Amino acid sequence: KQTRNVAVQHNMKTSLRRIADFTLYFSFCFLLGSGLLMKFSFVRGLGPQTALGLSKPEWCDLHLLAGAVMLCAAILHLALNSQWICKVGAFGKKRLAIFIIALGIILTLFLAFCPVKTCEQSDKHPRMQRFHK
Repeated sequence: KQTRNVAVQHNMKTSLRRIADFTLYFSFCFLLGSGLLMKFSFVRGLGPQTALGLSKPEWCDLHLLAGAVMLCAAILHLALNSQWICKVGAFGKKRLAIFIIALGIILTLFLAFCPVKTCEQSDKHPRMQRFHK
């Protein structure tokens, strides 16, 4: 009976890994595609536009939702592969694995909560001139 429980746990873990991996892959593809769509397909100054029946703000909402799905899948993926991460990915150094994961979290939080400034005089900010033409 104990062998059967171990086999069931292994199958469950394998199934969860597959779900996490497929979710990571497809959410990455959606994020890449929707990001490129929003960057290059919508033309500023042409008025309201849609792609596949959705406006740019609706695409932004879907893009954000896909990012949240990808984050959940990444957390699940890391949890399911924590032994491999500590043994192989961090060369057997648990502290290195924790440091790398923490660095990624810090980078994500920094970018997510980075303050945005409003530039009132675009002539003083050459990179902002293209937005005020």
